[in-house]
Formats: sequence, structure tokens, C-alpha cells
Amino acid sequence: MQRFAYGIVLLCALTSTAAATSILNDVYHIGNSLTFDLLYEYSVDDVAAEIGFEGTQTGYHVVCSKGPAYIYQNPSETCEEPVPSTWDTALPSQAWDGIAIQLHHFPNLETLGRQVDAIVNLVESATSSQNPDLLLFMPQPRLMWDVAQRWEEQTLDEDSQPFEYSEKYFRDLITRVKTQLPQTKVWGIPGPQFQLELLATGLIENRAEIYRDHHHASDAGKWIKRVAHMEIRFGPQDWPPYNETLDVDWQLAATELVRQQMQAFNGSLFPGDYNTDGFVDAADYTKWRDQLGQSVTLPNENPASATPGTVDPEDYTFWSTRFEGHSVNSSPVTVPEPASWLLVLCAMLLVYRNPRP
Repeated sequence: MQRFAYGIVLLCALTSTAAATSILNDVYHIGNSLTFDLLYEYSVDDVAAEIGFEGTQTGYHVVCSKGPAYIYQNPSETCEEPVPSTWDTALPSQAWDGIAIQLHHFPNLETLGRQVDAIVNLVESATSSQNPDLLLFMPQPRLMWDVAQRWEEQTLDEDSQPFEYSEKYFRDLITRVKTQLPQTKVWGIPGPQFQLELLATGLIENRAEIYRDHHHASDAGKWIKRVAHMEIRFGPQDWPPYNETLDVDWQLAATELVRQQMQAFNGSLFPGDYNTDGFVDAADYTKWRDQLGQSVTLPNENPASATPGTVDPEDYTFWSTRFEGHSVNSSPVTVPEPASWLLVLCAMLLVYRNPRP
């Protein structure tokens, strides 16, 4: 009976909804030749099948040298045969788990405001039967450009701001998109950040190693893109080698670097997102509850916390304000409460374990 009682106590303590990683089986891509590089040089669906994910579908609409605002305004234009069709047909007629959009510049058209509008319209054109995740890809700049200087530039937060390969531009764009699509999970893929970290860690000696020309990636560059894309879709995996030209140890080290940078970038986007999954939701309550009282620093905790490094009620208040206030990064999910029958059972158990004298 005592063992049964301890089991019920444990059940009471664990009553909440745990976070689950969504598998994005079917993803539709919108971009230019940099997107086509990722999809054409190897089959995403074949790789997925090789690691155990059968029946996936990868579609695309590619317009060479163009960005999302141009593609949205010109749905019939392509430079490669679309699969299964152009975006204006494929998105509303089929349920997709994710939509991947590659950013790019185009004179006098691709501005911050126009790109945000185009991305929101593209996502909203998708079938209403499913709320797809959104994958936003900031490509690596041209080989000739100073990637460090451009990535660190302080972009003006204005609608008329021309597209720029800067971290601030990317974060401003993601924040605006989330404001208009609060129920959509948004992932950012920071290509320039990967490039900087590859150089800083010595995995490459110069940028030319990840390019085959001024625009397009070499085998090493494609491996970086492949890992970032596939890990969002299927979670961390032991990926099969890209090809025999790349050293296996290098691929493993580059994979770990991409994982760390992806988590650091996406995890820092949304205050209160304690489990760094791109949402402020019930799963963050679970993370807080499991570490309550511990001397650890929660990811995305209050930067002005009076008790940094300690998980306490202050962290709960910071999370709940953003969750219940429906901030730009909040989820509509309700914080799970214990079922009424379980509360009654817990109360009965307490009486059983503490009988009156």
C-alpha cells in the first residue's frame, strides 16, 4: 500500500503537458538558386527515408536571383520546374507541415516592410486545415562581402529599410512576422552566423572553403545548410555523410556547431521561452516547475531579474505575464491544470498518510 501511495504522489507531481518536438514531414520551399542548391544536390526525402522518416514530401517554387516580395507578386514566374506546382496553387490546395522561405535582395522591392508582408501573406495562403511552421533562411552573404561587418550592422527599424544581411534586420523581420502570425512557430536559420563561427573555431580557414563561386555553396557549405534545414524538420540526428569529399570528423564538428548556433539564435528570440522551442507556452511552465529552487539560469529569463541564476517564483511571473498576456511569441495553449479526479485522489491520499491522532 505504501508503494502505491508513493506512486500516486509522483503522479500528482508530474501532472502537466510535456513539450513534444513536431516532425515536419512535408515542407514547401520558396526561394532562388540558393534554395535550389539545397534541394537539388541531394534528395531531402531520400535522406529522411535513410534515417527512418518515410513518406515525406519536399516541394518548391524557385525564381532565380529574386526574394520573397518579388515571388509573392509574381506567382507564375519560375526558373526551375516547381514541385508539385507554383506556390499560389500548392499552398492553398495541400496541407504542409512547414513553409521555408529564403530571404534575398532585389533593388527597390525587397525592403523590411515588403518582405514581412509577403511572408505573412504566403503563410496565410496555406490551407487552414493545418498551421504550418515557418522556416526563415538568412543566406550566407556573397564571398566578396565583409560578412562580419554586415552581420553586425545596426539596421534601421523602418518599413523602407532595404534588405540587409544583418542580424538586427533578421531579428526585426522575425519579430514583425511573429506579431502578425502569433500562432505560427517561426524558426530563423542565421547563415552568416554559421560562417563567422566556422572561422572562429578553425573549422574553415577562409570563407572560400564554403563557396564554389561568389553566390553558391561548395560541398562544405551545402553540408551546413543541409544540417540546419534537416534538424528543424526532424530534430537532431546522426546524419549520413554528404559525400566522400568531406572529412567525417569535420562533418560531425560542423553539425554540432550548427546545432549550438541554431539553439542560441532561436532561443534568444523570445523572453520567457525557457525550453527554447520558439514559443512561450505550457512547456515552459514545465521547464520552470522541474527546475524550481535550483541554482541555474533559465534560457530567456528576465534580464532585469532580482535573483539571476536561481529558479524561483519571479521566473514564473515573468513567464506567465508573457504567456497570459498573449505577447508576440505566445501560444494560445492553456496552462494544463490537474484533472479534477486527480486532485480529489491527491487529497484523499494526504488524509490517508496523515490520519488524525
